[in-house]
Amino acid sequence: MRTLSKALEASGYALFGIAGLKGLGIHVPLTLLTGLGVLALTASKFLRVPRPFEGTAFGLPKASERVTLLLDRGLPSIMSLVRQADASLTEHQRFEAEVGGGSVPAFVNWLLSGLKAAMNWVPVSLLAMLGGAVLVSPLKLVSGGLGLAQTEAGQWILRQSWPHLVARVTAIEVLGQVYALAGFVGFRALFRRLGFKGRNPEFASAAVIGACCLSFLLAHGFFWMQAAPLLGIQLALVYAYCRSRTLLVPAVANVVLGLASLYSARMVVLLTADLGSIDALPGIPGARGVLAVLGLSLALFAASAAWRFCRKEGWGFIFAEASEQWQRLRSLGLWWSRPADLPGTPLALVPAGMLWGIGIYLASYLSYYAAHRISPSHEAVPPILKQTLLMPFDMLVYVFLIGAALEELIFRKGLFNALFKRIKSGDARVRFWSAAFISAAVFSGFHFIDFGAVLGFLGINASRLIKSLMMVYGFSWAGFIGRVAAGLVLVLIYERSQILLIPIIAHFTSNLLEAVGLRWGLSWFLASVAGIFLLQLLERRRP
Repeated sequence: MRTLSKALEASGYALFGIAGLKGLGIHVPLTLLTGLGVLALTASKFLRVPRPFEGTAFGLPKASERVTLLLDRGLPSIMSLVRQADASLTEHQRFEAEVGGGSVPAFVNWLLSGLKAAMNWVPVSLLAMLGGAVLVSPLKLVSGGLGLAQTEAGQWILRQSWPHLVARVTAIEVLGQVYALAGFVGFRALFRRLGFKGRNPEFASAAVIGACCLSFLLAHGFFWMQAAPLLGIQLALVYAYCRSRTLLVPAVANVVLGLASLYSARMVVLLTADLGSIDALPGIPGARGVLAVLGLSLALFAASAAWRFCRKEGWGFIFAEASEQWQRLRSLGLWWSRPADLPGTPLALVPAGMLWGIGIYLASYLSYYAAHRISPSHEAVPPILKQTLLMPFDMLVYVFLIGAALEELIFRKGLFNALFKRIKSGDARVRFWSAAFISAAVFSGFHFIDFGAVLGFLGINASRLIKSLMMVYGFSWAGFIGRVAAGLVLVLIYERSQILLIPIIAHFTSNLLEAVGLRWGLSWFLASVAGIFLLQLLERRRP
């Protein structure tokens, strides 16, 4: 088995080497070869001989402790995020050591732990990208690329088969990470041979690889303001490799970042493309209408079953279920964040997060219409939302998921946590609600900022079309109060679960429900709500 594992590993890297010939202009099936290489390495990992776990052997130098202390004081929420991600890398080391021997449970645990660590490391890589951008003037970084739809690259993106493009970008990101880490490992071995001791070989090798990556990017037409953020990402992924001792974590994180870049480029293209008028969207076709009715019928079937239970147990079962869902937030948070024997999969958080997303939607719109009766005023759909609603469904998912993740990171993980720690007067309950209301009010007011005017004030050279698209909601008290209510519910979910993933899923679900209702009408909206409730029945409870 050990010989077969070594042969598969060698075959995998050989396939990666052949796929890399594409960069020399030799015609080879890059996507196919990279996919076969990934399968070969995965099979090698499954069949290899497990090794004893030796514990953590890599970390930041002690010289960085003073810098870390300053960052803890100035950016506590960001440092908390970094520490959580670093802990997941450390946790993965044990599963990396135990995988092999043809054991399916050990392989599944290794895979889930690696995916969890990669997902936690993606925002850290983005912070590293931001650090690189800050070093080379962020205003110049933003001012480029806003006219992508009119460029040849933008038109090329629209012409490509999207599944084929996604597969190709995935293969390129995997291959690029393999080559970067192969260079890092080679230089590390060289420096060790030259007598470097301790962690010095890793840092020296990272510096050399960083210089090589920067030279490669500059040689291929990238500007400093484009290359420096990419260099920041690569250095963060090299650290993840050293910390987790596996190719899985940096490769998956790099694929996620690559696909996010591809989707972002497609979003920019579609935002400035002529997609038609939202007022001319057709009604729901017959097949979709049937599916909507089917989903609603299944929901009514579940409601009839609940009614039969209610006749036996009384209406108290509704409050019992609500209490169970509230308690479940805490148990899910503990299950996800604990240093458990078995790694968690984020799929277990999806049903609970989506169910609370319906609660956020209801809280927001019930508050909106209550305020509307006192101060009648309707919000017009802003241009950027109209253009977004006309995009393909996968782009809607991407846009709303990224938006929800960023807003939760800023307003719940960042602002709410910072306010709660800085407010000193009163007991814990007073401090909590003070921080919750202030952060929710700022979150609501954020939606009324005209970012087109902000770009002009900062002197950023954006086109008139881009500036017009960045105009958002006109202020109304009903809209402001509705979003404050949504912000309060999100704070409660975050505080109860103590993890950011559940409020991100809930926020995303609420936004997506609104988009489905605006674009496809009431039938699809009700079908979506019914599907979320049915998902609760199909869920396998994890904690």
